[in-house]
Amino acid sequence: MATNDCHSPAFIVDILDLNDAVSRFLIAVEGLNSKVLYAVKACSLASVVEQVGLGVNGFATSSLFEARLARGLAHGDQTVHFTSPGLSDMATSEIATLCDYVAFNSVEQLRRAGPNFSLERKEPFAVGLRVNPQMSFVEDPKFDPCRPSSKLGVPIEFLAEQWKKDEAAVSNVSGLLIHSNSESEDWSQLEAVVGKCEGLIPDALHACEWINLGGGYIIEGTTDITPLRSVIQRLNERYGLTVFIEPGFGIVNNSCDIVTSVVDILRSDGQAVAVVDTSVNHVPEVFEYQYSPAVAEASEHGEWTYVLAGCTCLPGDVFGEYRFDRELRVGERLTFKFVGAYSFVKAHMFNGINLPTVYVRLPSGELVMEREFTYEDYASRMGVKKDESLRERV
Repeated sequence: MATNDCHSPAFIVDILDLNDAVSRFLIAVEGLNSKVLYAVKACSLASVVEQVGLGVNGFATSSLFEARLARGLAHGDQTVHFTSPGLSDMATSEIATLCDYVAFNSVEQLRRAGPNFSLERKEPFAVGLRVNPQMSFVEDPKFDPCRPSSKLGVPIEFLAEQWKKDEAAVSNVSGLLIHSNSESEDWSQLEAVVGKCEGLIPDALHACEWINLGGGYIIEGTTDITPLRSVIQRLNERYGLTVFIEPGFGIVNNSCDIVTSVVDILRSDGQAVAVVDTSVNHVPEVFEYQYSPAVAEASEHGEWTYVLAGCTCLPGDVFGEYRFDRELRVGERLTFKFVGAYSFVKAHMFNGINLPTVYVRLPSGELVMEREFTYEDYASRMGVKKDESLRERV
């Protein structure tokens, strides 16, 4: 099946691109005492989790449902890791049975929930603490894990005091989780974070058995991974730590596209506007970040300029302004590239606009439909019970 033959809009997962992305991270840590986890939150589609799972050592989760999904799709000796600022008492018992590593978000959370985890598990689990290194590299505070008054992790200066003052409170902690960045290709920033940890919490590093350096970093073809390898080697040799990294965005973002169709072309204030049958609600970070995703068919110096707008009644449902080498026609296909991360997991049906049909592109190039959404999916979420007519409700 060619792209022109698939449903529109369509969310397309490319298996070869996924495999290549996983390989880049595996190669980056090759020969070191380090393991790669996939952060399920970036894209939780079963086909993605299953495919990535063929290469990684385990999964990083941050909710009960993610933990269920990861455990259900894990195989062999793959481990499931968990951290969340919103761990509820109701979810504790089940998460305890699903996860092998739990990084508690605060000392208070550890004190409250830690004993319950121990009671629920038949086997020991790895107890960790999430640390906020209080080093910001992300300009937009909406996406900065270390923003002022961050909810994510124990502030490192507080932990330094706590480790010396109340050793009993952290006596069963065997590992640390440190996540400090978002979509960065500069691994020297991670090196700086680890250096700060060595300066402030050396006792914790010596006492622990593992450390999770989190995600937020990407590896492209020209990325300098020397700082990453240097950091891992130092943590291995100086502290005897097993090191985890948990890429999410870095694995899936360039591996998934959205194919859409032009459904109308109009002029507004002298500008040509092409309306497509998808929406920024299918790629919410376009709206959140206010960025324009790449379009495969666009041309940097094209003669024809169009604003590409989504098909909902939201005025801000706009992807951006693009240039093309030719005039666009109603019915033709366009491809939004590199939208794998935080798109489908956040996508919704505002205005009753259906979700894209999910396809997998096999290494052979063949497109295979994975999931098609229907009115019943929309109606169910809106509270309509199966086999119940709306007339019966009034």
